[in-house]
Amino acid sequence: GLGLRVHIRTKRIKYYSYIETIALQIGSDVLEFNNDVDNYLINGKKAEESGNIVAGFEVRRFGKNALSVRLDEKTKAHIDFYHRKNGFPFVKFDGKGTSLFEGSLGLLGDWSTGSMIGRDRSTEIKDAEEYALEWQVRDTEPMLFSSARYPQFPTVCTAPEKLLGKRLGDSHMKEAAEKACAAWDEDKDDCIFDVMATRDILSAEALVVHSDTDMEKGKNAPEPVPDNLLGKIKASFQKTFKGADADPLVE
Repeated sequence: GLGLRVHIRTKRIKYYSYIETIALQIGSDVLEFNNDVDNYLINGKKAEESGNIVAGFEVRRFGKNALSVRLDEKTKAHIDFYHRKNGFPFVKFDGKGTSLFEGSLGLLGDWSTGSMIGRDRSTEIKDAEEYALEWQVRDTEPMLFSSARYPQFPTVCTAPEKLLGKRLGDSHMKEAAEKACAAWDEDKDDCIFDVMATRDILSAEALVVHSDTDMEKGKNAPEPVPDNLLGKIKASFQKTFKGADADPLVE
């Protein structure tokens, strides 16, 4: 086949890091997405408003906040890129029950089991930080981004600082986070951590993906939690924490 690689570039803030840019390579073509559906790159150049192709696959814009690389029109398998209001772009792989992504490995874990498997395809790594470093892009692998940025292997990535103990207002923040993250089901604990680490309720913005039939009809495929709901939670959140926490989050 053509082969597929996905690299992410993260930005480190004091207590967390987030995906800043995503690069998808299929064959010799590369799409770069930095949370802006109107200004993404294909092979280092700004994409056109419509009619974009990556290795023969259509890049379809749907809604105000998403792009979709359509891998198979029969099965509807696709890779989607989502704009999020908090500045943290999101990528979703959907094989639609096919074996399209079977055998793939990386930071997301084994495709079939989700286990954190190393580059040797057999060793399971339990420690998350060790696992992240295992999958840092090597200097023997292609540079998918249009520009290099420190650090590059063999210089290792710098991990965010550990959250030490409780911070002022944590109990109120956790309560607000639990309300905002209610729709995240099995990922709820991760969502709560994100809200508390970033101190940003928009980190709970959940994407609800409609069916491919809806997409064909031109509906907005991904939709965030309703603005009025997030707005109410955020207003309460800001009222509670106004002046309460002086942690300098951004270095």
